[in-house]
Amino acid sequence: MKGPGRPPVRAAADPLLRRVAWAIAALYAVGLALLVFSPIGGALNELTVRLYVLWVYRLHGNPAVTPDWFGAGLNVVLFVPLGVLVVLLVRWPWWAATLLAVWVSAGIELVQVIPVLHRVASLEDVITNTTGGFAGALIGIRLRDSVRARDIG
Repeated sequence: MKGPGRPPVRAAADPLLRRVAWAIAALYAVGLALLVFSPIGGALNELTVRLYVLWVYRLHGNPAVTPDWFGAGLNVVLFVPLGVLVVLLVRWPWWAATLLAVWVSAGIELVQVIPVLHRVASLEDVITNTTGGFAGALIGIRLRDSVRARDIG
């Protein structure tokens, strides 16, 4: 029940929601680190091909999308959570979240030069990852603004 001097009911849930969001961010960071530092380059390529086949033949996706384009799309999707989480949790502006995506992606590509990881560094990956971070930042802004509008209204 709302009344003078009483906070909205939602305010009590905010600390819990933030803790859950930080837990999700931690899981994302651990998953990304495992993906980057594990010598699974061949397995990742195989997974991409399997997902592509699933997309085209089982889900009737557009067969004009090549496996390379499909893999690039997966790179975009991989970095969307980074942009969303940075905007919502750290409360950075979209451009700072996008810049962080550039730096994280460039760092990943530098790590992929290490021969034991059996990976290939790629400028294309930096571009697609950055695109995902940018898209995520825009989604984060939209989510943040919709929550504010709902709380005000």
